[in-house]
Amino acid sequence: GARSRRDARLAARSVANSLLVKTAINGQDPNWGRIMMALGKSAAAVRADRVSVAFDDEVVVAAGQLRQGARLDRAREIMARPEFAIRIDLGLGRGEDQVWTCDLSEEYVRINAKYTT
Repeated sequence: GARSRRDARLAARSVANSLLVKTAINGQDPNWGRIMMALGKSAAAVRADRVSVAFDDEVVVAAGQLRQGARLDRAREIMARPEFAIRIDLGLGRGEDQVWTCDLSEEYVRINAKYTT
């Protein structure tokens, strides 16, 4: 968990709003470095050496590093689903939050770049 609910929300929103995380989701790329980057740029208290990251139940990061035995192929399968969770534990307390996000595709950019409002 995070140090507080506020920190949990700040961290979650930073990950959810990251364009690099959104494009990784679209490409079914369990790029944990992008998640760590988004956490690091958030205003939440973060200690990289305490962070764990899982895609649904597949833990990819433990203690801020790629988990030994992490099954990235399994994480990719999970990311191919219409919905999945990115579960992040900052390892600093009991603060929790949940946010929803979506991917960002080339098609979305192309469609939205072609019109004015």
